[in-house]
Amino acid sequence: MSQIALESREFLISLFTELRADLKGDRAIYDALLSGLAEDGELPPEDETLREYVTGLARAIDEENRYEQAVLEHRAFAELARALGAPTDHGPSRVDWDGLRTLKIVRLSWVRRVRGAKERLYKLVAINER
Repeated sequence: MSQIALESREFLISLFTELRADLKGDRAIYDALLSGLAEDGELPPEDETLREYVTGLARAIDEENRYEQAVLEHRAFAELARALGAPTDHGPSRVDWDGLRTLKIVRLSWVRRVRGAKERLYKLVAINER
C-alpha cells in the first residue's frame, strides 16, 4: 500500500464510495477496491477485468477534465473579450461538427430521423484512436 500516497488513497476511497453508492448492481469490484485501499488493506490480486476497469475509469476522468478545462478556457476568454469591449451580439456560437470530424476529435456515432430532421450523436475520439 505504500505505493499509493495518502492523499491519492483518500481521493480514491471517496470516489469509489460515491460510485458504489450510485451502483444498483454488483458492488463487488468497489468492495474489493475499498477494502484494499483501507489502512493495512491489500489490493485484490491481479485481475485483468479489474485492471481494464481502473484503466478505463482513469481515461474517462482524463477526458472529463479536458472537457471541463475547455469550458473554463472558453468562458474565461469570452469574459475577457467582453471586458475589453468586444461585441457580444453575435449570438450563440455554432459548432462545426464536420470540421471537428476532419480534425479527428469527434466521430459520428449514429444518425436517426426525428420529426423529419436528422439527429446526430457524436462521440469524442480517444487520443489513442486518432
